[in-house]
Amino acid sequence: MDFEKMKAELMKTNPNMTITMSIKGVGGEKNRYPLVVLQEKDAEKLPADVNPSQKELSLHDAEFSRVFKMERAAYDALPGWKRDQLKKGAGIF
Repeated sequence: MDFEKMKAELMKTNPNMTITMSIKGVGGEKNRYPLVVLQEKDAEKLPADVNPSQKELSLHDAEFSRVFKMERAAYDALPGWKRDQLKKGAGIF
């Protein structure tokens, strides 16, 4: 079962649950969070490992593609003003 299917199954039994995923690789583990967690405006209420000025880096890959309608590499190639516009539209600026 992939992560998104497992997440959906778990959310059926507890819709208020926050589910994260850790990715092991270069630089150690990186936690990923759902959009709703990253839309928190109070930086003190965000997970400790989330940089408030770069919340998009902590989005799950599938949710990143759904929210920004592009892959991370395409997003990274955009000028800063355009990335900021997209983040504002997603409620994570």
